[in-house]
Amino acid sequence: MLKPWLWLLVLCPLWSQADNLLEDAPKNVIFATTHWCPYACEDLAESPGVVYEFVKALLNKQGIEVQIQFYPWTRAIKEVTSGRAHGLLTAVHEEAPHLNFTNTPTMSYRVCFFTDGGSGWSYSGVDSLKGITLGAIRGYGYDPQVNQYIRRADVRSSLQLISGGDEITRFIEMLSLGRIDVFLDDQYVTAWQVKSNGIDFTRIRKAGCLADTPFYMGFNPALEWGDNVIEFLDESLKLKASQETLQSILKKYTVQK
Repeated sequence: MLKPWLWLLVLCPLWSQADNLLEDAPKNVIFATTHWCPYACEDLAESPGVVYEFVKALLNKQGIEVQIQFYPWTRAIKEVTSGRAHGLLTAVHEEAPHLNFTNTPTMSYRVCFFTDGGSGWSYSGVDSLKGITLGAIRGYGYDPQVNQYIRRADVRSSLQLISGGDEITRFIEMLSLGRIDVFLDDQYVTAWQVKSNGIDFTRIRKAGCLADTPFYMGFNPALEWGDNVIEFLDESLKLKASQETLQSILKKYTVQK
């Protein structure tokens, strides 16, 4: 076990490197995003979002404040492209390939299938959806196989496609009424909706998931300090302490007491 003074020898170069990288960075970094709770939550002062709290924790340690501006998604991309905002808070490369992205994912989202709490069904590929009434969000992109399944004419009678907001609470009610057998949505979005609406977690059951999709931060390429901030974030996101911070924040949004 390293003695306390030896730990200082290990950490001091890391602190010095961060100071050098962020020397020219502004004291306030502006991110644009859209309302995607629990990742980024508009108009919730006490629960502004997992990613917002996480990125704020990383940059605040270096004396940098984080400001979040909410827009419809296409407008958020335009705000960063024009330079009115510095970066996108949650994005994948395909959405804005002209931006400079972090190389280390901030975190991942994962679409899962949910059933009534007493069901024994589990997802094992699109073939396992045969004979199942599936609830999905109209116009939402899942993964190529599931998207193709939803577009198939021969399964339309087995689909319940909804839109208009509050989809997850509506899906849970539809499960209770027997109108659907399964719905699919992001695991953390579902957990947040269940918790924030006071729904008993035992009413639903996770019954398999699609592959994780990592997301990143994307910065305007014209920023002179952008590459240095990206390098700092890439290294910070890899640290065990940072991942422990993320898990602690995530529990606040998704674990029911």
